[in-house]
Amino acid sequence: MSSKSHSCYLARISRKLVGFAAICVFAMGTLSSSIVQALDFESGWKLYQQGRFVEAYEVWEPLAESGDAKAQFNLAVLYEQGRGVDPDSAKSAYWNNQAVEAEYPPALHNLALSLLAEKKNIEAIDYLRQAAEKDFSASQYTLGKIHQFGIGIPENSDLAFRYIEMAAESGLANAQYNLGKMYRDGYGVNVDDTISAKWFEAAANQGYGKAQNSISNKYGMGQGVAKDNVQALKWAILAARNGIIGAIQKQEFFRARMNSDDISEAEALAENFKKKT
Repeated sequence: MSSKSHSCYLARISRKLVGFAAICVFAMGTLSSSIVQALDFESGWKLYQQGRFVEAYEVWEPLAESGDAKAQFNLAVLYEQGRGVDPDSAKSAYWNNQAVEAEYPPALHNLALSLLAEKKNIEAIDYLRQAAEKDFSASQYTLGKIHQFGIGIPENSDLAFRYIEMAAESGLANAQYNLGKMYRDGYGVNVDDTISAKWFEAAANQGYGKAQNSISNKYGMGQGVAKDNVQALKWAILAARNGIIGAIQKQEFFRARMNSDDISEAEALAENFKKKT
């Protein structure tokens, strides 16, 4: 993957970060001001989820003015997306930078993505490291890919593996998929088909199409897991629904070597599949 195409991919992450900011805090007895702020923030988050962006802005704006980093970051997102307010890149940057001063991980990550787009890779990596040290999985994953592809720094398979493993253990589906590939291919770690299959299945259970395709292969070949045509077909069906190229042909391959009862079981499992998080 080229540095340019990877930077475009990284930029898309910023549009998905609002969810990381939502925090709900409950306590018995008298509420401290910080807990009141958290509860107020949550009311704004519920409004945002309902598409009531103007009202969400009205809840978050005074919180942001008072120094609440979560609200500051979410104002930045509202201005970036033009939801509840007119799009304004300057105001978006202003509020994101306010949250950066508070070392709020999503804001650090957002700033890093902007710096990557400007080819200021060393500065970007510094902010990503700060967020990664605060267990922000998106930054851990991004650092892993930067080290893997050598974006602005020399390629380092050991560091790539380390950061992607951290993000995978935090539950990030695309990190889990990439960790499965690392164990499969022996990148930054010794080849281990069993652990590879474990991570592919973890991401597949979250609905990640590429991982569903990969774990289908594993079950079909009995590689790292016991050979199981029912599971192989189930995951191939789900991968096809996610638009994975070649998954439909893979279904035909599995169906050709299965009896009708096993095919029906696989189809039922696919139909009743529910994402796990």
